[in-house]
Amino acid sequence: MNILITGGNGFLGTHLTQFLNNQGHNITIFDNFSNSKLSESKNKIKIIEGDILDYSKLSKSMKDMDFIIHLAAQINVEDSINNPEHTMSINVQGTKNVLQSCVDNKISKFIAASSAAVFGNSSIVPLTEESPQNPISTYGKSKLLMEEKILEFSKLHNLNSIILRFFNLYGYGQSPQYAGVITKFLKNIKNNKN
Repeated sequence: MNILITGGNGFLGTHLTQFLNNQGHNITIFDNFSNSKLSESKNKIKIIEGDILDYSKLSKSMKDMDFIIHLAAQINVEDSINNPEHTMSINVQGTKNVLQSCVDNKISKFIAASSAAVFGNSSIVPLTEESPQNPISTYGKSKLLMEEKILEFSKLHNLNSIILRFFNLYGYGQSPQYAGVITKFLKNIKNNKN
């Protein structure tokens, strides 16, 4: 299967591309490297340096793809507060560009990474898909608007889409700048801090 992964050179994308490549799929990474560095050669993985805000390049890059996995995003919560327009542009307009490129290239399979930030500080636990959504940061709001765009395109264009709301992702190769709470806990344990 030909799979394009936006943001495929980031923390999650790197692990996913290697897994899918090992499964025998043809992987193309579309990434602007704003959250990562261009890695050394990745075994049989095509890398396109591009931005999801560049609709023309994005759409051309998606030609002949069977499946899109959309991981590209502005992920820094603090930056989303300091520069909300930038976050909205990437996470909402960028996602709209990816969705429109799917339609234009007749790609019907789509998975996107969202965030638990869409729930805000909910006092209702456990959280479910039906839990109230009340984001408190621009990042969370942008992810909720992104989800709404995906649902809209899915209905209008028969797009078979899945939205994954991630909570604290962690693991090998994670940037300390974007580290979740588990990474911070492990660092404190290693340094004998409370």
